[in-house]
Amino acid sequence: MTEMVRIDKRGGNRVRHEVRPIPDDFAQQAKEKNRCQLVRHYRTSDKAVGRWMDESGVTPRRTVNRLVPDNWEQLCAIHTAAELTRLLVADIKVIKRWIAETEIEPVPFDRRTIKPPPRKPQAFKQMGAPHKSIIRDKPRSIWDDAADVLRAERWVVYRSDEKGAANPKGMYWRMGNVILTPDDLLMRADRYRMRAA
Repeated sequence: MTEMVRIDKRGGNRVRHEVRPIPDDFAQQAKEKNRCQLVRHYRTSDKAVGRWMDESGVTPRRTVNRLVPDNWEQLCAIHTAAELTRLLVADIKVIKRWIAETEIEPVPFDRRTIKPPPRKPQAFKQMGAPHKSIIRDKPRSIWDDAADVLRAERWVVYRSDEKGAANPKGMYWRMGNVILTPDDLLMRADRYRMRAA
């Protein structure tokens, strides 16, 4: 057992501590584990493992490649590469390495087999769709014609209640921020007709 001496920078005192010797199974473990795994296995520092490497001349394994699963052929028969990365919790590079090693490729990805979820178009939320209060699902009236005259002048006109809320059966009309009675609506439409004439 050798000793190492280091100087305490704060007090200048020399501190002696014993150096951990090379484990008996270090050469065998170095064949199966990389440097980081040796640090965790022996519960020591990276510096100590480096010193053991220099003293013994043993170089640990650089990388530990994950082995191909035993049921790799069965998995490739029903899953795509993307599905295998999620199923086996492996990176796509690992999946590609397994494909190269076994020469067994997973199911090819086909975008045409993906069916989008059914979605019903919402007519009242589409750009350019008329307001539900001005959809012509009932016989036309003189007030509907008057509203069309104002809409031709780029006014937003629709039926409403006395508070201005849209209501297909409302007794009032809203033009912009103004609430009109049916008579007021006809008067304003007549003004625009006279201007056009």
